[in-house]
Amino acid sequence: MAERSLDHMPLRDLFTNAERLIRELTDHLDNGVLPKLADLERLLKSASEPGRRDELSDPTVRSHAAGVLSADDFTSSLCRQLEDYLQAIDRAVTKTLE
Repeated sequence: MAERSLDHMPLRDLFTNAERLIRELTDHLDNGVLPKLADLERLLKSASEPGRRDELSDPTVRSHAAGVLSADDFTSSLCRQLEDYLQAIDRAVTKTLE
């Protein structure tokens, strides 16, 4: 969202939207990123066991890693949006206190 349009939003709406983004980010981390990381970790640990290394194919590892990277991209996007809202809140509060 453009910084300029955020500066015209009421402070209450800024807080409401920031809170929504925090909930979305928390849910995404808990239900998206962490399970994908845990799956990749389990996959790689199982491959380190003697005699099981040949069972793990490169495409399988790439696929799991791609899922983690995709989840990370979405996480970064949410963080950027949240940062925009938090900066707009800071500007609004600073302007109010002046």
